Amino acid sequence: PADYDEERRLLYVSITRAKHHVIFAGGEEPNSFLESLPVDIETGATDVSPVERGQTTQTQLPFTVAPPDGPRKITPHDLMDESVFDDDEIDMEQEGGGTGFGSDVHEFAEEYASDSDVSASNDHERHIKQFIDGLEGEKRVEEPARLPMEVDGQRVTISGVVDLVHLTESTIEIIDYKTDSSRRAEDEYRKQVSVYYHVLNSVYPDREVTASLFYSGPGERVSLTPLGYPKLREVVELVLRD
Repeated sequence: PADYDEERRLLYVSITRAKHHVIFAGGEEPNSFLESLPVDIETGATDVSPVERGQTTQTQLPFTVAPPDGPRKITPHDLMDESVFDDDEIDMEQEGGGTGFGSDVHEFAEEYASDSDVSASNDHERHIKQFIDGLEGEKRVEEPARLPMEVDGQRVTISGVVDLVHLTESTIEIIDYKTDSSRRAEDEYRKQVSVYYHVLNSVYPDREVTASLFYSGPGERVSLTPLGYPKLREVVELVLRD
């Protein structure tokens, strides 16, 4: 039970990565996560049979998945070239924390910016604490951002979550935390924050909207120039063609 909050957070992350449909399967034992979802649960029979190693089989779902109704939904991560993260220099496993280190840092940043009573346990978190302490305006964490777009006659909605939005009387600052050990992925991150920029620029047309990355390792903030709307549309068009 002590780990349920983390498991729910990871479940949420996996749900938001789905492009069209999410299918959950559970065993006979009660599953608190599945039961708490606002979905209809159907009971079915599962036929489990051994498969020889090296043998490829095509499994047929025992139901039909209907085409999505409405705009096609993608996320800012879908716009990014994932191959750039294959290099060892894009280090998401720092401080001996394993693959969950980046998630832990983001969780600390969210809780600290929300005025929760949390303590920094490593340099990444200490740098984020110092950075947040220097922000004097209103702080909104995990802010949803949805950008509707029409590409080649097809309606698309790009949905993501901004790590931190810092609001002052004259500015709106988009901040996305990164635990990377290099800046190799910066051009790909630009696509991500460009979506957030165009959403917030439409919501706050009377304020200057800026976008930046905060690299928690060195404690350095890097400003990014967002892609213009036509260029962002071209990126989305390429993704839809794949």
